[in-house]
Amino acid sequence: MSPSLAILEWLSQRPSRVVRPRDLRAVYSNPSAELRRLAGQGVVLRLAHGYYALAPLEWMGNRNWTPSIEVAALGIAQADHGRDATALMGISAARVLKAVPRDLSVGVVGVPVRRRPLRTVVGIVHFWHRSTETLDLQAVRTELASGWTTTACQTLLDLADRPGDGAASPPPQPRRRSGRSPPDATGPTSRPSPNTSGGGPPTGGPGGPPKGSTSTCPRPG
Repeated sequence: MSPSLAILEWLSQRPSRVVRPRDLRAVYSNPSAELRRLAGQGVVLRLAHGYYALAPLEWMGNRNWTPSIEVAALGIAQADHGRDATALMGISAARVLKAVPRDLSVGVVGVPVRRRPLRTVVGIVHFWHRSTETLDLQAVRTELASGWTTTACQTLLDLADRPGDGAASPPPQPRRRSGRSPPDATGPTSRPSPNTSGGGPPTGGPGGPPKGSTSTCPRPG
């Protein structure tokens, strides 16, 4: 197997299909140059400085593919912080839950550290400093990653605490702590897709999100 095919197979088997040049230092002496080469062939897409996404199989070789901002936000966050320390929140969670039908160019994702917004080819990703252990979450699966999003109830509370676009800064503090809901949600796919096929939700097996308990958010008091 050629080095390029081997690395593509490795990328396709990772929990997140977003890769950074430093992830390939053990394989290539100049991983940035290799990723630029693959981007020129339509194999990966340069999402932002230092972040590339492996194109879905049906789009492999087609340079017109782009993911939604929500898909990109979750993939980028997971590349840096892992699956279980990140979750879509705010307006992005509302989009995943189909509460906001309009396509947006703003993404919101919770991460365990403070970070500045990141400009990508599909919009701006805002990082909310949050511990996922304090949030009510349910599983979500996208073209780039399987992970977590806040539940409808948690999302409503977050957006109520931060009116407007819900992206500039996080709510003061989450109103509750709860467990994760069972992984039974399916998230958005990229735009556009000539042959989009749905996939099953992530499981709690090795490398997958853990299964949690179902809980109900309290109403705002």
